[in-house]
Amino acid sequence: DITMNNDCTENIDTIGDDTENCIIESEQQFSDLVFEDTETGRLRNPSGETKPDYYARKTCNFITNTIQDCYGIMERCVPEGFLDKKKDDFIKKIVESTLLNNLFKFNPDKCPVSRDYYERNPAGSAGSAGSLALSLLLNFFIVGLAFIG
Repeated sequence: DITMNNDCTENIDTIGDDTENCIIESEQQFSDLVFEDTETGRLRNPSGETKPDYYARKTCNFITNTIQDCYGIMERCVPEGFLDKKKDDFIKKIVESTLLNNLFKFNPDKCPVSRDYYERNPAGSAGSAGSLALSLLLNFFIVGLAFIG
């Protein structure tokens, strides 16, 4: 059972909508930066990029922005433990899906947000991803919808 702070009860629907919209925008921004065609999964050619690991960096940016910006909307309204669990669930799902699908040469140890997650949750290390085999885009969609539910 979640107990809302008193100053948030009137605004919880708006806060939930704002969070959901933020997640959708974050997913769209990530897709635009990474995919030429989301239907086929064809990756965008990052012409002019001089830094290595373009796709891995964009994945880390997506996770970080979603955690800080989108989940941050609810920080003052939900208990810290509840929000921390939602953040951890999001990180775990995205990282596991990325690793299982061998996408983007993503290394969770190089992304501060995922590295912090695995330091807090050593039993949930990247090697214990289990049988989760959802595609990355499907996972983004499900995570975005599941947060509000």
